[in-house]
Amino acid sequence: MNLAPTALTVCLAALAGGAQAQAVIAPFTETFETSSANFLGNDFSPLEHLTTGGVDGSTFVRAVVPTDTAAGMGLVVARAETDPHNPANNASGGALFGDYIESGITALSFDVRHDAGTDIGFNVRFSPPNRFPGAFAIASQTVASGTEFTTVTLDLSSLATVAFEGPSTPDNFETVFGNVGNVQIFLTTDLAAAGTSPVNFDFDNVSIGTVPEPTSLALLATGGLLLTRRRRARA
Repeated sequence: MNLAPTALTVCLAALAGGAQAQAVIAPFTETFETSSANFLGNDFSPLEHLTTGGVDGSTFVRAVVPTDTAAGMGLVVARAETDPHNPANNASGGALFGDYIESGITALSFDVRHDAGTDIGFNVRFSPPNRFPGAFAIASQTVASGTEFTTVTLDLSSLATVAFEGPSTPDNFETVFGNVGNVQIFLTTDLAAAGTSPVNFDFDNVSIGTVPEPTSLALLATGGLLLTRRRRARA
C-alpha cells in the first residue's frame, strides 16, 4: 500500500486544519504600552505609537487617513490581523484571536478620538485567519470630533447583533466567532464630510471581554452550535 501523501490529501488536510477552532482565550486589553502591537493602518503600515496623550495621559496609537483615500465610507482605519507566515507579526501577540464562543467573548470595545470635524461612526469586521467569511458588528453610537476619547462597545452576543457576508446562520456564526483571526475597524461615515485632511484617529484600550451572566451567545453555543460540533466530531 502506498502511504505517501497525494496532492489531494495534503489539500484536504490543509482545509481541515483551517476549519478547526482556535484556542480558548482570556479577556484581554491592548494598551499599547510599549509599541503599536503590530496594529496596521489602511495601507498595512504600522500605526504610529505615541507615548503620551492617550486615555489618562497614557500611550496610544494613531492612524493618519487622508480624506481623499479610496472608499471614504467603509474605509478600514485600523487592522489587528494574523500573519499566517510569521506568528511573531500577529497583532497583540495573538491575544485577540481564538474561539470567542468557547471563551465566552461577547463584546469588543475600544477608546477612540478623532479630529474629522464631524461625527464619525464605526463598525468592526471579524473573520477567520483566512479572512473569509466575515461578520460586521456595528456600533450604536457615533463619536464626535474633539480632544477627548470615547469608548465604543460592540455587541457580539448573537446572530441578531452582527451582519454576515453570507447567510445569517448558526454555522456562519461558528465559522467566524469560533476561529477569529482578524479584527478590522471600519468607518461608517464618509470622510468627504471631514473638515480637515488628513484625519487623525487615535486608539487606546482595544479590549475583548466576557459577561458574567448567560447571554444569547452562550445559549446559542450550548444549543445549535455545540450540537453541530458534536455531530462533526462523530463524523
